[in-house]
Amino acid sequence: MLLDGVNHIAWISKDAARLGRFYADVFDADVGPTRTHGDDGKETMTIIRIGPHTELNIFVIEGNTEPERQTPM
Repeated sequence: MLLDGVNHIAWISKDAARLGRFYADVFDADVGPTRTHGDDGKETMTIIRIGPHTELNIFVIEGNTEPERQTPM
């Protein structure tokens, strides 16, 4: 595993499945299921475990354009 000493890091993505495959293939990370998050049903969260006590919380939010302004992975 990659990291120890950090509990979690959260960020917004437009493609959690692709990001999960990258971390699984390159870093042997454990990718959890994608689940609905929030009250309005327009948000999902996928947990990617990158260390014994460390995870990435990847959010996809319908209608959010922030990921489109970022440099793609």
